[in-house]
Amino acid sequence: MYDLMVYFILVIFWLSAIAMALSNSGIIQEVSSIIFTITSPLALLGIFREIFKNKTHK
Repeated sequence: MYDLMVYFILVIFWLSAIAMALSNSGIIQEVSSIIFTITSPLALLGIFREIFKNKTHK
């Protein structure tokens, strides 16, 4: 279940980054920026956890 949550956070992270880059609307950029700020540490923790998990299984 934790892996699914990590991937869900990564998807939200990348979608907010794409929306922030491609949007012309100030409101969408502000909301995407807030989501990006919240999910970026969670996404990094998820990535580090996956790397650590892969190294310990080998």
